[in-house]
Amino acid sequence: MKKIACWIWLSCRFRNGQTVNRLLEEFGSPEAVYRASGKTLEKLSWLRPEDREKLADKDLSETERIRMDCEGKNVRILTYSDPDYPAPLRTIPDPPLVLYAIGKVPDFASVLPIAVVGTRSASYYGRNVAENLGNRLAAAGAYVITGMASGIDSAASRGAVAAGAENAVVLGTAVDRIYPQSSRDVYEALRQTGLILSEYAPGESSHPSHFPERNRIISGLSRGVVVVEAPKKSGALITARDALEQGRDVFAVPGNIDVPSFEGSNRLLADGEAKAILNVRDVLCEYEWQYERTMPEEEAEKSLHEKSAEPVSALPEIAPEGDSDRGRTILRALGTGGLSAEEIQIRTGIPAADVQTELTLLELLGRIKNDGGRYYPVK
Repeated sequence: MKKIACWIWLSCRFRNGQTVNRLLEEFGSPEAVYRASGKTLEKLSWLRPEDREKLADKDLSETERIRMDCEGKNVRILTYSDPDYPAPLRTIPDPPLVLYAIGKVPDFASVLPIAVVGTRSASYYGRNVAENLGNRLAAAGAYVITGMASGIDSAASRGAVAAGAENAVVLGTAVDRIYPQSSRDVYEALRQTGLILSEYAPGESSHPSHFPERNRIISGLSRGVVVVEAPKKSGALITARDALEQGRDVFAVPGNIDVPSFEGSNRLLADGEAKAILNVRDVLCEYEWQYERTMPEEEAEKSLHEKSAEPVSALPEIAPEGDSDRGRTILRALGTGGLSAEEIQIRTGIPAADVQTELTLLELLGRIKNDGGRYYPVK
């Protein structure tokens, strides 16, 4: 039996946590856990009856479905024993046994991974800061990581993509599911220029608990986590707490003390758990001796609310050559109304894959906006 099958089998029963850690310590490998008999498992007094029942199920049909699904969708399976498994995750208490990846997995030892997180219900100011932060961090040579959620996360990812740099998202859904749909442009861009990562296999159903669970991966991959805008109860604060427990650095953008959406991030600053940042240099200076910064000092010191000096239109890295005519065709089809990607494809006759690529570029250029999966021209 292939080792990878046993890793997937075990992850389907215990994705992570103390139980699976003890099992691997006890048996040494997923293959040995799989081969363990009922009698052997009975000797482990710390195993709960329901855990023994899970381990007694040796059916590999779901494992095979996942493996075939990944092969058909060009999804890479990274087990904990894989040499390309992200090294930073090996240092956290509950690393995922298996990760599913689309795109290029970098050598995390040779990049500066910085996570940018915040509320989905972001203010205009917060979104602007997040986009500029993602753009300038990426332009300076950092590797930006977000959760691809609407609001702060997706804004930071768009900024990083516009810088023409590789960056990553960690999903709280199956790796092949785009959620939210408003972040489709980010997902499609990173299929070409970055990394989409999840501990949830293709076709796996979603659960609200998956989103806070994945936050430990966002922080675990990162050297530092920047909280841009977060209310008192926010998933971004869970990421910040995870980062602190994992020994990562935490930064926060100061916000108006009268605005509830900044209450949580401001509290991190007030409690001394995060370092305040006003510009990209406030983050970069923590790591400058470890990586080669590519951004001039004066650019790094610009305030985050200022628009980046580099126009997005100068960075069409993800656009295939010759697509400008198709972009104009799409804009004419949109007129003044809103259309879905499928409706645009039907009206223009442009292949579906090319429609999505053009929509991504047009949104990055600020020519269109995505509202609930429907695209509208920006006047």
